[in-house]
Amino acid sequence: MVGTSLLKSIFQLVVGVLFITLIIMLINVWMATNNHARQQLERDLHVAQNVLREVMNNQERLLYNSADVLTADFGFKQAVATRENETINSVLYNHGQRIDASVMALMSLSGDLITSTAPSLFSEDKFNNNTLLDKVITEGGAVAIRMIDQHLYQFVMLTVDAPSPIAIALIGFEMDNALVSQLKSLTQLEITISVISEDRTVLFISTLPPINVDKVLANINNDISIANVFSFEDKQYVSRQFTIAQHENYNIVLTLSEDSSELLSGFVDLLINISVIASIAIIAAIPLAFTLSRRLAHPLIRLSNFSKALASGDYNQSLDVSSRMLEFNNLVTSFDIMQKNIRDREAEITYQAQHDELTGLFSRRHIEHLLEKMLKDSISIQIIGIDIFDFRTINDAWFRIISAIFMRRGQLV
Repeated sequence: MVGTSLLKSIFQLVVGVLFITLIIMLINVWMATNNHARQQLERDLHVAQNVLREVMNNQERLLYNSADVLTADFGFKQAVATRENETINSVLYNHGQRIDASVMALMSLSGDLITSTAPSLFSEDKFNNNTLLDKVITEGGAVAIRMIDQHLYQFVMLTVDAPSPIAIALIGFEMDNALVSQLKSLTQLEITISVISEDRTVLFISTLPPINVDKVLANINNDISIANVFSFEDKQYVSRQFTIAQHENYNIVLTLSEDSSELLSGFVDLLINISVIASIAIIAAIPLAFTLSRRLAHPLIRLSNFSKALASGDYNQSLDVSSRMLEFNNLVTSFDIMQKNIRDREAEITYQAQHDELTGLFSRRHIEHLLEKMLKDSISIQIIGIDIFDFRTINDAWFRIISAIFMRRGQLV
């Protein structure tokens, strides 16, 4: 089985652990950044929505106060009661100039136009709304937002009482780019006021460029994601909207939008810095991992070569392996001791195999081996043979003498 070298394994382990650690750190930073940005965006949109509601409420109160000043004027009431149109027109015009109103008008209780500074807005009975008129007469006034001739207006309507209602005064302000710019300065968010009819936008007023409005309105309630920053689009808007007026044929909604790329720009810089640091750390770790792996692997490689030579019968090699690690030094010492012990045991086994245990002379088998080698190598030799007759008798006699000596001394077992 083909394995992987220890040097390569240690190198891969060190670099791999460092790389995985950095990836996990980047993922955690990414998720924390995304959650923080999402919370900040929701907080900004919530605050902006509350600010806009308060601004619109203040605007309604201002309109009511302006209309109340007009309808409370005694001269204006008298002119309305006597139908003095010149006086009525003069009062409406002057009052409209003072409060910078887009339109000033006077209507009968049935909704018929009596006079107006902008008569074209009231053509084709555009204000003939029985529900609205009933509310004005019943409650003394009402505020409405309506689309007229592709323009959006906010109206306040109050009854002219003398002392019972005799007419309805109307003051209107056009909701134009100046208004949304003012709202943007208050909220620091992009503002879009749109009229939606049958799920189709028929009119919009926005601080955004027209090319971005359709994209924003088509992606309402999209969640923020730091991944959007790395897209090819210049702007990545996250929007929330709420309805400010409802009519039978259309709704008027206000959309708050914030560019998530600007919101996340600081976090992107943080991610880039972490990525750069991580890259530098990985690059710096490569030579360190290589050095560490060499320090661990090279002594083991030398020990492996030493053991191979030992297995082949070379018992006289020197083991020169130096390391700062105590475990390696202990292992080297163990290998040295093992080599000495094996050498000594093999020398003893060889001697016993080649010599007679009693006489200490070469054994018959070893003598045969030496003779065969000499003959094979064509070495000239002389062989002298000595024969001892009755060697067994001499040997037995010698054994009896030795036994008798030990018996006298009481040491024979």
